[in-house]
Amino acid sequence: MHLINSLGKLGEYTVGACFVMEVDGHHGFEVAFLGDKAQVLDFRISLIDADGKTFGSHFNLQVKARRAPPLDRPIQVGFTLAEVARASAMNVPLFVAVIEELPRRKTKVWIKAVVDPTVGVDSIQRKHSLNSNATLKKLYGEVMAHFTGVAGQTSKSSLI
Repeated sequence: MHLINSLGKLGEYTVGACFVMEVDGHHGFEVAFLGDKAQVLDFRISLIDADGKTFGSHFNLQVKARRAPPLDRPIQVGFTLAEVARASAMNVPLFVAVIEELPRRKTKVWIKAVVDPTVGVDSIQRKHSLNSNATLKKLYGEVMAHFTGVAGQTSKSSLI
């Protein structure tokens, strides 16, 4: 039980740190940890404009922490169909992230858009790193597009 709680705490802190870092001299995200209050979701993350203010556009994020499997295998997530259906009912972009615990006190964070509310998310490929400015820019753009009605909404996310 202690290992599970420790990995969970690692996920909370690591993901929060990824989103509060500057990207091209701009803090683009405000992180609200929901934790135990929200039974399905871990974070609600709002976008911050160039003036440093949140403006309503946001997305939900479920985080899982796992020990690293071999590099040729995806990372198991276990975001069940029931959890995805409940989280998707909020009608805002939904993502799942996995914290990969590596040897020597290192971690990597991977993210994936949840585009189909009728399917759970079993695993994540190592494609979209939250440690990457490019991924954070894509994420910001897709969430902004969702709320402004611009083509390329999360349902057509490139972060899958």
